[in-house]
Amino acid sequence: MSMERMFDDLEGRFEHLESLDMRAMSDELARAERAQVSLADRFRGAAGRVVRIHLAADLVVEGAIEDSGEEWVRLRPSGEGGIALVPMSRISLVEGLPQRARPVSDTVGRRPYGIGHELRGIARDRSLVRLRTDAGTCHGRLRAVGADALDLRTSPTGEAVRVSAGRDVLVPFSALVLVQVL
Repeated sequence: MSMERMFDDLEGRFEHLESLDMRAMSDELARAERAQVSLADRFRGAAGRVVRIHLAADLVVEGAIEDSGEEWVRLRPSGEGGIALVPMSRISLVEGLPQRARPVSDTVGRRPYGIGHELRGIARDRSLVRLRTDAGTCHGRLRAVGADALDLRTSPTGEAVRVSAGRDVLVPFSALVLVQVL
């Protein structure tokens, strides 16, 4: 083998190894970047997309993603009026959520609001709501929203519920499974 061919062969091997090293580094950087992506980032990246969200106790809500924060996602349910507000901590499984993400830093002029902010908007509008909680279902209007709990004035629905109509109940945010604006 001539010296020139030997150097060409060594150069080819070096370029191949360098290419493998670059690919491994690129894969590692992609994994590290993916590790920084939160569920909220994924919901922000899928605004307008229809998803199915599975919650506790075989409860499923389906709809188009309207908005999301770090603690919640708001859907426009398919074929229904109103909205569905889902606490992130209660989500068991999501169908139809794409891989793309949008970090909160990419959302110009927006601050990541908590679920209390969304609930205060519902209370301000005096909307009729159905709350799905760990204890069961309540219907009524939100009277006040605090830092970690809400007050609900229950109303009659004709359904069997744990709380009688016309009573005020306090519901901690941690007990909320789903808030449906009717």
